[in-house]
Amino acid sequence: IARRVQDPLAELVKIDPKSVGVGQYQHDVSQKKLAESLRFVVETVVNQVGVNVNTASVSLLQYVSGLTKTVSENIVKRREEQGKFKNREELKAIPRLGAKTYEQCIGFLRIVDGDEPLDRTPIHPERYEEVKKLLHQLGFTTEHIGSEELRQALQSLSIPDTAAELGIGELTLRDIIDALVRPERDPRD
Repeated sequence: IARRVQDPLAELVKIDPKSVGVGQYQHDVSQKKLAESLRFVVETVVNQVGVNVNTASVSLLQYVSGLTKTVSENIVKRREEQGKFKNREELKAIPRLGAKTYEQCIGFLRIVDGDEPLDRTPIHPERYEEVKKLLHQLGFTTEHIGSEELRQALQSLSIPDTAAELGIGELTLRDIIDALVRPERDPRD
């Protein structure tokens, strides 16, 4: 019961979606479509929340976009054999985790207390260069992520001007700012 309180999502994914119970008429609909819909919802929630790769179970990891059960098992096996991951780059060495899969899943995988502070955010590694440039322009480093000082500096930014300067879209910049202000944000909070 305590695990359900600590991380309800990690426990929910261990339950077969059909067993969750979605109403008295769940047996009147196509079981295949029901299973697909429920899986989609669970996968969407897992990806919105993000997953700490150093604590996640195989059953949780396999709901991350792009990860199969085999790759999830390989991640957990590597973690058990060699210890915690220190950065997202280390995931590239996981067997059967190719470049395309890495690109698809990496933004949903978090590494808290790793070598790279940006790895604890939902910011994709392909945007790290722009993020570091933004932080440098404001007089900060990645060590300031989540600080009140950085939050105040980011609030005073002109989104259109900064986005154009960095060569990224305004929505992407807004997501980056949100991640820098609340790096380990859980939308369930």
